Amino acid sequence: MAIKKEVDEIEARVWRSEEVELLEKDGKERLKVNEMLMALLFRLDSVRGVDSGVRDCRKSVIRKAIALQERVDAIAAAAAAASTSADVNLVEPESQ
Repeated sequence: MAIKKEVDEIEARVWRSEEVELLEKDGKERLKVNEMLMALLFRLDSVRGVDSGVRDCRKSVIRKAIALQERVDAIAAAAAAASTSADVNLVEPESQ
């Protein structure tokens, strides 16, 4: 299934350290990856199969795509938390 190959390619990208750094820094890149995954999920939604093998493959690819979306969201959350903690450390305490 071509969609499975596309999801596998996105998975390989999301696990590379260079890509993780890019996703941490660039909101547009995160959006791009999430939109690619959503488009693939919509395409998977249109796949109809009476054969149980097709259904099982479709389900596993859907699970993987959703897990990748969650990974991208976790990368974004970690970057936001790191940014917030860095901002807190920059604030000097008030003197009394």
